[in-house]
Amino acid sequence: MARYEERIVGVINWANNALSAPLHIERIDMMRKLNLRLTVNVTKTVAAFTDADPENPQSLIKRINVHANGRLPKSIRGEELFVMNKINRGVAGERNPLAGNEATGTYNIDCDLELNFQSIGMKPKALTNLASWSFSSLFIEILWGTILDLTTDANAVINSASVTVVAYYDKTNLSRLSANIERNIIKDVVAANPQFQIDLDVGTLYRSFLIKSEDGASMRPVNNIINSVTLKMGDILIFDRVPWLQLQNDNKYNYQAESWLDGYAIIDFPKKTGNWNRLLDARYTDTLKFFLDVNAGTAPQIVIHLTEINARYLL
Repeated sequence: MARYEERIVGVINWANNALSAPLHIERIDMMRKLNLRLTVNVTKTVAAFTDADPENPQSLIKRINVHANGRLPKSIRGEELFVMNKINRGVAGERNPLAGNEATGTYNIDCDLELNFQSIGMKPKALTNLASWSFSSLFIEILWGTILDLTTDANAVINSASVTVVAYYDKTNLSRLSANIERNIIKDVVAANPQFQIDLDVGTLYRSFLIKSEDGASMRPVNNIINSVTLKMGDILIFDRVPWLQLQNDNKYNYQAESWLDGYAIIDFPKKTGNWNRLLDARYTDTLKFFLDVNAGTAPQIVIHLTEINARYLL
């Protein structure tokens, strides 16, 4: 029977548009996950309609980095992490956002984020637990945003913000020292292009690609940037001009969701089977590329949130 242990790691305080100091993590046993509790205290001084970021307050976290002996098994943004938690768990984490039309006053907003080293949905999921005891250095840091990452209200003020970090350990030793790696690729779209290319690393196994399209002016996730998706490994077409809305519809069926998130679609190779043999094997190919048919929009961005399984990454 598995034996679990939970302990608080510490608190990372907000610093305007700055990288936090490292918060060191105790290196004991196998680590299943880190839970991050974001709390923000905001004051509005003008009673006027303003536009809140639809992905606040997690939009205040511009990047979460977990360092293990100089490597980065996790380097992701708060927005995509919240969505991945919802997809993997089937329910969204706790979230109390800032709306766009509050009266003047002070507001407390918050959300929960789950940074998993175990592979949720895979069988067994513990094969990628992080062997924290094997590292000489293990810490987490956060790149913070500004008030404009929460709202367009220039009169609003962040009084305080922080992330409380709790570590969850597993006393059993099921890991094969594989790493559940998550990271982002962010690309600007400068013009309409039927073959917008994004190169991916080879020599690894991929579990999923979460694709996000953002409007450059509002930074909102939108559906009018990507028309279709092609994924090519070497000379093999994995996806061939699959329409964006059809990919989102497929996500609705696979995850039994009544509706899907604007601006997001996921390519999940195991598709909830939990079968490790269904990962995309890019270990023996020279190239792996996305080709997206994209519209110009207003300086849009494409974000690819990669989840890969790599047995050699942390060795």
